[in-house]
Amino acid sequence: MQKKIRNFLIIQFIVWLIVGAANFTVQAMNNFPAQLIIMNALSIAGGGFLITTLYYLYIRRLNWPKWSRKKIMLFIATSTLITATVWLFLIFLFFMIVTGRVLPIVVLLVNLAPTGVILLLWFLVYFSYNLIRHYHKSEVERWKLKAEVQKAQLDILKLQVNPHFLFNTLNNIRALILVDQQRARQMLTNFSNLFRYSLQSTDKRDVHMTDEINIVKQYLELCKIQFEERLNYSIDVDADSEHINIPPMLIQMLVENAVKHGISESENSNNYIGVKVDCSKGIYTIDVKNSGELNRDKHNINSEGVGIKNINERLKHIYDDKFSFSLFEDSGYVIARIKIER
Repeated sequence: MQKKIRNFLIIQFIVWLIVGAANFTVQAMNNFPAQLIIMNALSIAGGGFLITTLYYLYIRRLNWPKWSRKKIMLFIATSTLITATVWLFLIFLFFMIVTGRVLPIVVLLVNLAPTGVILLLWFLVYFSYNLIRHYHKSEVERWKLKAEVQKAQLDILKLQVNPHFLFNTLNNIRALILVDQQRARQMLTNFSNLFRYSLQSTDKRDVHMTDEINIVKQYLELCKIQFEERLNYSIDVDADSEHINIPPMLIQMLVENAVKHGISESENSNNYIGVKVDCSKGIYTIDVKNSGELNRDKHNINSEGVGIKNINERLKHIYDDKFSFSLFEDSGYVIARIKIER
């Protein structure tokens, strides 16, 4: 605050020094008496500096940036009239003290207009500058608040991801442990890797594609142990897409949804899950498909289920309108497709 006041006083001194110098120059060019030139310059510069500084100290106490535009304009007009009158009164006293003479009232009234114009310009510059500053500060704070809200919402969504994923995996291990202990131990090993990845990615906005694909492979291996010959899968990531970053657990949750609603409920002996990621014309496309038919009640993007709704909400927070998410059926497969603009 002290620095702000100091900077204001420095600018004030420079501005009114220039105004006084300009007044001195104009009167000198018009061959005014030397004493009058000096007195006019001093009264203009000194009086202007004093009046506007006192006004600044007063206006700082008011919360005027939140006033209506009409109220601010009326306040400026009133301030101009009052300060111009006070300024001329000070000039009147100054001349009377220095010269011992009293200036005619007519002279003061004639100078009311130019004095008011000078002060009006000062007020307009001061109010305009501070209104712009206030608007800019409000915008910055608004965007900061919006970012904090989005971060909080995204953190909540991330907290939903981990339990959903972990509980399903633990249920798979529980189902297998009484049937095949060797495979159950293998599942626990893979699960520990998945759990570590889940914890490490919680605080991250995005992860590397290769890390996400690696975790998807481990998850599908866990599923293959459970479903044995009932499940086959393939993963295809083109070279241009290998180095991009994506939200953590994004593809894994799509795959988990495909397993839950496609493979687990299927009575077929030969089920398939395919993951494909490619890039074309600056748009990354992520496809996760599973054999079966689309059950719209369970695969509705706007449904209350954690999986699909969570994915859609996370994408909205991160990519705004630069993505699309669709679920559809094609040639005996249910396909979840995400397109992200880069």
